[in-house]
Amino acid sequence: MSFAVEKYRKPEFRVVVWTDKPHYVQGEKMVCTIAAEYLFGGAVKDGKVIYVISRSRFKMDLFAEAKSNMYMSAQEFEFFKEEIVRHGEGRLNDDGRIVIEFETEKMPFDCAYRVVATVSDASGAFVSGSTSVNSTLSELTLGIHTDKSLYKIEDVMKVSVR
Repeated sequence: MSFAVEKYRKPEFRVVVWTDKPHYVQGEKMVCTIAAEYLFGGAVKDGKVIYVISRSRFKMDLFAEAKSNMYMSAQEFEFFKEEIVRHGEGRLNDDGRIVIEFETEKMPFDCAYRVVATVSDASGAFVSGSTSVNSTLSELTLGIHTDKSLYKIEDVMKVSVR
């Protein structure tokens, strides 16, 4: 095995990835735009794009008050692990853009989709960008929270609904 170490080159362009909506209901079509532009101005025309769309389970209630040092068991890790649902390649147009359309799948749980795109220009330099978006079972999510986890019989329970 061999490799070469080259001098670091600061990227000369940036990659931005976005979707047409901030949230999707499962089964809807996601329209994702990948754009690259040089920092000194102008589009990265005909740049090569490699993209990956991955999905993981998402449960808003579970992570609403999570701490950064939250412990996750191996079983929980497997439950929330990302899976690649689509990948592909393409070329940027004259405006330095490419549009990817993708049907979100109907699942028995809420999902988070992540789109990661790597663009290379004519010089061979490459830069990545990404975005994430949630896809839920319905447009309306009802959250019910209690003031504590355990209650004794006859205790009064405080419930808040969001």
